[in-house]
Amino acid sequence: MKTVKQLSLFLENKFGRLNEILEVLSGANVSIIASSVADTTEYGILRLITSDTDTVAQIFRDANVNVFISEVVAVSCKADAVSFAAQLKNFANEGVVIEYMYSFSREQETVMILKVNDIKAAERAVEKYNITLMSEQQLIKL
Repeated sequence: MKTVKQLSLFLENKFGRLNEILEVLSGANVSIIASSVADTTEYGILRLITSDTDTVAQIFRDANVNVFISEVVAVSCKADAVSFAAQLKNFANEGVVIEYMYSFSREQETVMILKVNDIKAAERAVEKYNITLMSEQQLIKL
């Protein structure tokens, strides 16, 4: 099954920290395709999908920023609420737990980035319900 590499960074919850982290990438020739920030009172989690995961991870490591790479699933569907809900239901029907999700839209298409608990079960859902996945290369070309 096609999966996409995602970078996750834990950040202190302080003014300007997100900007400081992203400035680390300012000299690199990379694109940020999708991003999400989740926060608690003590820290935040920045999740990124970029045009060159390995290079970005190394840039962060060289800057002494802890970064983790994980596999996520990128699902494409129509941007309307009915399609969005139907895709999520298809995964639920196969017992897939979605640990977290974020999305972005362009024109009439939505791309949902899903962190799932079971890649094999997600693969069964993709095959059974003819779910459209996107590869890293397809995301980069958007």
